[in-house]
Amino acid sequence: MLRVSMRGWITRVGAVMVTCLAAVPAIAQEREGLIGGISLGGTGVSLAGESDDPATAILAADGEGIGLGVSMFLGGMGGPRSALLFEVAIAGSGSTPVNGDIRLGTRRVTALEEPSWISSTVFAIAFQYWLTSRGWVRAGVGGGALSRDWEIETGGLTVSVSKEFGPSLLGAAGVDLWQRGNFGLSAEFRVTTIFLSGLRVTAPAVQVGFSWY
Repeated sequence: MLRVSMRGWITRVGAVMVTCLAAVPAIAQEREGLIGGISLGGTGVSLAGESDDPATAILAADGEGIGLGVSMFLGGMGGPRSALLFEVAIAGSGSTPVNGDIRLGTRRVTALEEPSWISSTVFAIAFQYWLTSRGWVRAGVGGGALSRDWEIETGGLTVSVSKEFGPSLLGAAGVDLWQRGNFGLSAEFRVTTIFLSGLRVTAPAVQVGFSWY
């Protein structure tokens, strides 16, 4: 299974976005009324946290994998450079299984886990602002869910978790690379975070977006 460093993702992609924002020329584009779009690309789901709960502890011990992410939004322009959106961001990836000792509160237990697929789904109300005619940033708040079905043995105790819900944050930056009429293509970097009891689920994604204005 391929591994991905969360800090490495953010540092490298952030540097590329800044470079693109500085390099692309300005264009004349009028945006008004309803706007919408969809984005696809690579993603990774990272789990971090400590808990006395066996399921939470094992989730946090999992390694990261690389998978597929999709985001969809619909909203309206509030001005020449601002928009209010409703966005759904879904990230799914494989995880490196836990086979060995993990910390469970103040004690350590042996966990055996099969490779599995996990997904993060975030629903958010977001605000987008165009810093230039091409470059934009987006931030939102809402709710999210971590979904996963698997069984783990921890010292004779079988743990099964399917879905958990919690508040979430969304952040994104993008560069409009091509536009014709009311349609455009963009390069985007997006990060979503879901806050669960004793667990934080983070999903960065590098995506290509298609939008209409």
